[in-house]
Amino acid sequence: MTRGVVITVLIALPVIGAVGWWITTNLERKEIDIKVGYQGEAKTNPVLAARRFTKGMGIPAKTLPSLLQEQRLPPVGDTLVIATQRAAWVPQHHDLLLDWVTQGGHLILAARQADISVAGAEIRDDLLSRLGISVYAAEKDESNTEGFALLDIDLPQAKDFLAIELDRFFSFRPKDINPDIVLEDEQGIYLIHARHGKGHVSVLCELGFISNGRIGKYDHAEFLWHLLHLTGVVNKVWLVHTEQMPPLRKWLWQHGRPLIISLMLLLGAWFGVSIPRFGPLLPLPAPRRRRLLEHIEASGRFLWAQGQQRHLLDSVESALERRLLAHHPGWTALDSQRREQLLAEFNQLAVQDIHALLHAAPSDDAQAFTRRIQLLESIRKKL
Repeated sequence: MTRGVVITVLIALPVIGAVGWWITTNLERKEIDIKVGYQGEAKTNPVLAARRFTKGMGIPAKTLPSLLQEQRLPPVGDTLVIATQRAAWVPQHHDLLLDWVTQGGHLILAARQADISVAGAEIRDDLLSRLGISVYAAEKDESNTEGFALLDIDLPQAKDFLAIELDRFFSFRPKDINPDIVLEDEQGIYLIHARHGKGHVSVLCELGFISNGRIGKYDHAEFLWHLLHLTGVVNKVWLVHTEQMPPLRKWLWQHGRPLIISLMLLLGAWFGVSIPRFGPLLPLPAPRRRRLLEHIEASGRFLWAQGQQRHLLDSVESALERRLLAHHPGWTALDSQRREQLLAEFNQLAVQDIHALLHAAPSDDAQAFTRRIQLLESIRKKL
């Protein structure tokens, strides 16, 4: 070790010791908790704690992201908790939900949020209105600036009063409903439980007390337990926590499937017409030419089917008459009797047969008519 290095070490040691002494005497080690918010599933599911509490108490429970994405409601007899504002719902959703309750389901839901300007003003809520419940802005408590009120609730099945913190911006008035349970305070009614068909409906001014951040406060968990058991036995609980719409492609396929299929077929047809061909088209085969005899035979069958036997017979007799005139110029000077005698002699037939052949009415028998035509043609060809 050289002399320079030794001098450097001797100078550095007192400096390092002085810095260490100052740190130990002036700094203090402390542990500080920093809120980082919910993690994992709790970050996207605000009623995760309520689901775990319900399952922990022995009741099957499941959370649904949105009823708008589901093609069917839970089985009849289960309990459905809708902890959303139902802002994207349409009358068709109300019809399905009320029909489900009528068949025996238990529905727990809250009033929709609205801009409140005047206490006592009626708030529009189509679903609650169809249930026979009117919603009004609650009387304001001037001493409560946050809107939450700590209530002592007395439920028949509870052993003692329950301390519940609720948002008291709303109150209810039964209109066309006969409630089994009504809870109210000086600001109005904040809970109504009633039968609807074979099922039950429980309506509260808000359901925020079952959220992850509030269910552990006061008696909120026990209050949820009693709400679920207002109908007696609970089969399974379904908690809806958002109103997330289905993906656009899924929504379009659900509601516009016939139109999409039609457009795809039209697009395929357009492509088929627009794409250039590889080479010329194959020539069409030359049309098959029919023989003249086929046309004559078809015309005869048509006239026979139309009852035109006389027309057919007149045509053959006219051809025979022209042949006679061409080969026997004096034929027109003979009377009809002499004509028949000459035709009978020339064809070796009886005069009576020639007379019947030329003057008898057309027969309706196809075979007899055909033989008569053949005989006339045979006479014409022998001339």
